[in-house]
Amino acid sequence: MISLQGSVSTYSPTLTLDCTKWCFEDAFIGCMICQTRECTHKRPVSAVLRRLCDEYEEIAQKALKTPANTKEMMELKAFVEKVEAETMYALEKKLVLAKTTLVFLIENTSLSSAEMQSNTDTFMWNDRLPSIIDEHRTIVAAKTIQFEEGLKVCVHIL
Repeated sequence: MISLQGSVSTYSPTLTLDCTKWCFEDAFIGCMICQTRECTHKRPVSAVLRRLCDEYEEIAQKALKTPANTKEMMELKAFVEKVEAETMYALEKKLVLAKTTLVFLIENTSLSSAEMQSNTDTFMWNDRLPSIIDEHRTIVAAKTIQFEEGLKVCVHIL
């Protein structure tokens, strides 16, 4: 006999398994399906992908911000360097794990078209991030020139 109990706040179901009636695969599938149905967001994988999407959006907003001064520009450059060196890799690892789980769920349950679109959006962000970083570099290059010219004007005035 299989007994699945879940907690909405922890997403950690308790699994009791009678091996004579269920094989492990059936129990695992049952557990995954139970998790998807008892989650506050309807589907934990969708919630994970939504959080990933939010992280990508936050990175894009910050990277595409136009700096008001050299201090802000240096902070933005440091932020984007960290994104390139660490954050992109970490997000890709999370995305691969979520993708594996999503594929499993697609094979064993059905997702609505809205859920599929939401999940697709997250994977598209990963592809867009390099062009966002390129645009950031363009913004920084333009502002660098502007700040240097402003500095030259100040030097000539003195």
